[in-house]
Amino acid sequence: MHHSRKSVLIKAALGLSLMAAVFALSAEAQVTQDFHRTIPLSSTGRVSLENINGNVTVTGWERNEVQIDAVKKARDQQKLDEARIEVDATSD
Repeated sequence: MHHSRKSVLIKAALGLSLMAAVFALSAEAQVTQDFHRTIPLSSTGRVSLENINGNVTVTGWERNEVQIDAVKKARDQQKLDEARIEVDATSD
């Protein structure tokens, strides 16, 4: 099946909605933890994002993958450990 370049770029932009997702759990955060992951994404793949707090930046590119870069922030280590970044990746 043929997909237009625009369609692929839109899907890449959606996929990259996870890129640079920042989970700011507190304005006075004292501890942080970086998260980095790259996941293959076909031109027909889909990405969805749920974010309860913080900023999200979406950047499109011409690769068949999604790059996720996130920073968790919290007041203390216990709260940081409770905050979760969950990635559920399947073949499509």
